[in-house]
Amino acid sequence: MTQEKKFTLTEALLIPPVVGTMFAGMFIVLLPLSLLRNYVLVALWNWFVPPYFHLQPISFWLMYALGIIFGSFKSVPAKSNDYSPTFSDYVSAYAINILAVLAAWGMGYILHAYLVKP
Repeated sequence: MTQEKKFTLTEALLIPPVVGTMFAGMFIVLLPLSLLRNYVLVALWNWFVPPYFHLQPISFWLMYALGIIFGSFKSVPAKSNDYSPTFSDYVSAYAINILAVLAAWGMGYILHAYLVKP
């Protein structure tokens, strides 16, 4: 039979602020990336879909909602139990995501400049 850990009063009072700070930090770090990604997706959609497929341009918030919906279907590869990511792993993943979004935007702009006739 396992014994449950009992928290002292000081530990119990410190847990909610620490968890809240962690969630606020994740929100502050991930919000700019999601807004940048959404802006690029809206730009790419409005550059290519309306002229070639004759569909309506999409709004920023509709694309944001679609990103949330379709992002929920993305699978995350399973990691072994002994793997523990470091801070530098998170920073490099964040930087790679930013570079990938900006690269897609740049390639889309080049295609848009040469494919869409004025």
